[in-house]
Amino acid sequence: MSAAGDSDWREIRRWVGELAETSGEERERRLAEVPEGLRGEVRSLLEAGDGELSMRLEAAVGEQAAEWLADRDRESAASRSTDPGPSLAGVVLGVWRLERPLGRGGMAEVWEAVRADGTYEQRVAVKLIKRGMDSEEIVARFRRERQILARLEHPAIARILDGGVAPDGRPWLALEMVDGEPITDWCRRHRADLAQRMALVVEVCDAVAAAHRQLVVHRDLKPSNILVDSEGRVRLLDFGIAKLLAGDGADSDGDATRTEARVLTPGYAAPEQIRGEPVSTATDVYALGVVAHELLTGQKPHRRRDRSGDGSASSAAVERPSVVLARSAAESDEPGRPEQARHEARIVAGDLDAVVLTALRAEPERRYPSVSALAADLEAWLDGRPVSARPDTAAYRIGKFVGRHRFGVAASLLALLLLLSATAFALLQSREARLQARRAERVRDFLTSIFEVSDPIRARGEVVTARSLLDEGLRRSEDELATEPRLRAEIATLLAGLYRKLGEADVAATTAERAWAERTALEGPESVAAAESELVLGWALASLGRYEPARVHLEHAISVFERVEGPDSLAAAEAREPLVELVFTAEGPAQALPIVERRLATYRAHFAQPDPRLGLSLSDLGVVLQTLERFDEAETALEESLEILLATLPADDPRLAYPYSNLAATYLGTQRLAEALECADEAVAIRRATLGPRHPETGLSRAQRLQALRQLGRLEEAEAEARSALSDMQRGDPFVSSQMRVALGHVLLDADRPAEALPVLDAAIAEQLELLPADHQLVLSSRLYRIEALVELGRTEVAGLDLDELIAEAEQVDGMNALVDRARRLRDRLD
Repeated sequence: MSAAGDSDWREIRRWVGELAETSGEERERRLAEVPEGLRGEVRSLLEAGDGELSMRLEAAVGEQAAEWLADRDRESAASRSTDPGPSLAGVVLGVWRLERPLGRGGMAEVWEAVRADGTYEQRVAVKLIKRGMDSEEIVARFRRERQILARLEHPAIARILDGGVAPDGRPWLALEMVDGEPITDWCRRHRADLAQRMALVVEVCDAVAAAHRQLVVHRDLKPSNILVDSEGRVRLLDFGIAKLLAGDGADSDGDATRTEARVLTPGYAAPEQIRGEPVSTATDVYALGVVAHELLTGQKPHRRRDRSGDGSASSAAVERPSVVLARSAAESDEPGRPEQARHEARIVAGDLDAVVLTALRAEPERRYPSVSALAADLEAWLDGRPVSARPDTAAYRIGKFVGRHRFGVAASLLALLLLLSATAFALLQSREARLQARRAERVRDFLTSIFEVSDPIRARGEVVTARSLLDEGLRRSEDELATEPRLRAEIATLLAGLYRKLGEADVAATTAERAWAERTALEGPESVAAAESELVLGWALASLGRYEPARVHLEHAISVFERVEGPDSLAAAEAREPLVELVFTAEGPAQALPIVERRLATYRAHFAQPDPRLGLSLSDLGVVLQTLERFDEAETALEESLEILLATLPADDPRLAYPYSNLAATYLGTQRLAEALECADEAVAIRRATLGPRHPETGLSRAQRLQALRQLGRLEEAEAEARSALSDMQRGDPFVSSQMRVALGHVLLDADRPAEALPVLDAAIAEQLELLPADHQLVLSSRLYRIEALVELGRTEVAGLDLDELIAEAEQVDGMNALVDRARRLRDRLD
């Protein structure tokens, strides 16, 4: 390992940080996951038992690793040779007689002690610097801890009771004895639910806030320093590396401050600590975010795509707790655990995700401004009130009200309906002011009234689904608005869009077509109102695979928007979203590229600040570029998309899945399979939670997950995923169904089961040819898999003829270089 490069050191540092708080069987299990070439080094660092070792590991990355190793070897040898001396049992320090050791850390040891002067009975914890560790710096730090504790008064902070100097010159202090266990262990042993866990974090926040009011930053908050006593109360320990922010000059020594800034626990340290930059109260906010994440998921947060190695990854790189829980549900074989994890993922998604991610922002200024602000959001979540980490929209607040007073209300759909109608209201206001504003108010009132069916008396105990609410709204609009055709057509257009979003494209098309016909008759075929309905109609037809009429409707709607609003029309740019999807699917990425670039240019011209539309357009651009095998450009676009969408969308918005799903495709294209699987898992978790298992987009993400599993050689998991997805997708989107069959066929080929693969691939190609031209890249790719199955079955003559035909066709299609190369290699094998 002496020649380890920066990437190795970053990986070593990550593993040490993750495993630092584990022990016994759990540590051995996790060590088995470490790459073999790094495992020995990680194990030696974990076993060195020197607090300074963590500091030096953090400092090593980006510096001379060999020099660090030499220092490490010297320090580890010195640490192992340090003689603890004779047992201290029975030694009296001040009025305290030491009885038994409680623990031994990097610089100090802690003993249980009793009062020896007979005045009264009392047990305390005596902390004493270890022999051989009593350097000037450590003694100064120890004295500073004593000074800090003396100024802290809070029921959740272990109080200092006494202090002094041992006969051999080592300083000691006596602390209130806390009979408790680490907060994570306590929650696990007591099977605490999510609310109980977050209530404990609020208690910790209260204690930390008290320290902050005394200008003290803890700097080492972690479960082993946060105990829960026998009465379920939180007790905060170990201010050994705490920092006084101002007041007495205790940290005036710049060198000492720089050194101490590196004494930390990597898994809980804020990025600014790791970089050796000044700390603040935001440093403790970050650590509390880590603790909250661990209490919610059982794991510390994991940052992905962190290329800098300095801890400065954006919060976009931190997996949301709900995603971690959803993945653990899929992976766990513990009886009852998958169901529990899925249930917890649904609870955590949204508010708690947002709270934890805000606390874990890489930039201190973007975190909560104080620990009290973090506690306030957690208390709001416990009370069912809105949290400040979520965008403060009317729809969100109504959703929270419904959550607190639920009688079977489909809260997420209500929020979506109100949000859409509010958007329509804003657009209409800008056009025809008072008249349109009144009509928009009617739209909103009508949509809200639909949810009266959720009243327990009205619902008569029946389960109210999103589809049933839309059906009820459509029926009522036709019955109750018979004399108001303009309002009826407007509501029908909104409902058609929602049907499509639920994956009910056939109902969406029928509803949108009626609305378009009615608005055309009322307003004229070139009116904006008719174009709005025509846009929804075109999108629904495209979802059904009826590409030619869909394109006619979409292009006409765009022309109307541009004629009325100008060439940089935002409405026209938004209408290009389904057009990009249609052209990409029906004709290919080269034809879709200029459309998505035009859409993106319009958004960049309009938006000086991040906007979801810009983020989604960048995601579409990434898809087109990666399909054209321009992977570096695709990754750049998709990472910008993810950053924008995380900054502008609620944490439970299904559109957050787009960049994750598209990054998965890009990573698959560049064989970065572990990253592809991570992104696919995140996309599947988001879409399952927000769209349901039958939705086409959920199916597409599952197909990506399946492909990653297959390429990683996890064929049994891949086959199970494919068959499960096909079962879920019955009578669903035919395009997604065909893609899943192709993926299953590929898995069967990899498993040396060509006889089973061939009929699966034949069925997939038949489905594709109902939707796509014969020379579409997806069809060509499926045909090549079929040819490979024929070869494996020994039908080489037929395979050769099909292969020659395939190569000739693929050479005429843009973006098919990799497929052509693969086909030629197969041709060479046959020859």
